[in-house]
Amino acid sequence: MSRTRNLIFGFALLAVVAGAIIFLTQCAFGKWPCKPPPLPSALPTPTPPPAGVYVYGGYRCFEDEQCRNLLRDKYQIEVTGEFRKGTFGMADDYKDNVDCIWPGSITGIDYFQTTRPEVNIRKSAVIFQTPIILFTWRELLPELEEAGLVYTQNDVYFLRMQPLVEAMVAEKQWNEIGVGIPGYVRVESTDPASSSSGMLWLEMLGNYLVPGDDRAGKVLTSADLQANPDILPALYTYWENQGLQVDTTSKLFDKFISSGAGMPVIVAYESSFIDWYEDQSENMKAQAAKIVGLYPEITINTDHTLASLSPACDALVDAFASDVQLQELGWLKHGMRNATGGIGAKPQSAPWFAASVPYVPEAKIDVYQSIKDMLK
Repeated sequence: MSRTRNLIFGFALLAVVAGAIIFLTQCAFGKWPCKPPPLPSALPTPTPPPAGVYVYGGYRCFEDEQCRNLLRDKYQIEVTGEFRKGTFGMADDYKDNVDCIWPGSITGIDYFQTTRPEVNIRKSAVIFQTPIILFTWRELLPELEEAGLVYTQNDVYFLRMQPLVEAMVAEKQWNEIGVGIPGYVRVESTDPASSSSGMLWLEMLGNYLVPGDDRAGKVLTSADLQANPDILPALYTYWENQGLQVDTTSKLFDKFISSGAGMPVIVAYESSFIDWYEDQSENMKAQAAKIVGLYPEITINTDHTLASLSPACDALVDAFASDVQLQELGWLKHGMRNATGGIGAKPQSAPWFAASVPYVPEAKIDVYQSIKDMLK
């Protein structure tokens, strides 16, 4: 019995040794794993969801998928809001959930601070600039040139403002100043009570109503309005004759396009054209050749200033102030001038773009307030 147990034990030991030899042999040739599989490492940290930022105003970037994707992927910022809110409506219609304001002019920032002193602007930066210019139809150029209102310099069309302003204030008809357009001399703008481009247009008109031959290079001041009490009533009459006006520049350009030659001249931001153009079908883009921009000999340039009202918006201000790709998108897709944009990279849709634009800055907030009070 003892001998049988020993035999069984011996065979078992031989089996164990043989198994070990087979295992080591197969391991050496890489057929079997020599070590147990490693324990799973810690799970990767999940990417945080994009931070929601609610914006009043801004420009068309926030309606552009390329811009929105860049903000989402690179900065984890998801932008929502009312992107076509008028510059002054941002203060008039302010709600507590607004994280940022991006008015069309620096006057909009001043107005917001004056109207909403309880709301702290945490940080701000001038991101883009765009001048105020007039738009007309190419078919009307010969008559405007013959009437002495428009002249060409280096393929750029410039507008003589003084005779145009005098004709509008005097309520003359186009044919009285040598232009074969039916109706009264009129340049349609946005509503100055809600939109900065309309307000800047009234400021420009007021400047040309100040006596003197050098007004083109000056900024309208409160002293000018006090010394010339007939200016504000003249602006009011002009504004009354405009009838119903749209509240933002983007809507004005849409109206201009749909009205065709029935609306001969409008005043808007230079960037409005590119904003419209980039959204069009190839068929409609071919129609862009029918539109030209007319630069006042000295225009008003606006500072598009992004301002944060809550910590959620601070990162958005930083992104636009520093990100070259965002700034390039602003120029190439939306016509917003900035440090990265330049006439060498101008969109081919606008051969009449000026490389540089002589301009004066916006008037101070007290001039705006005087005009707005007059409109009331």
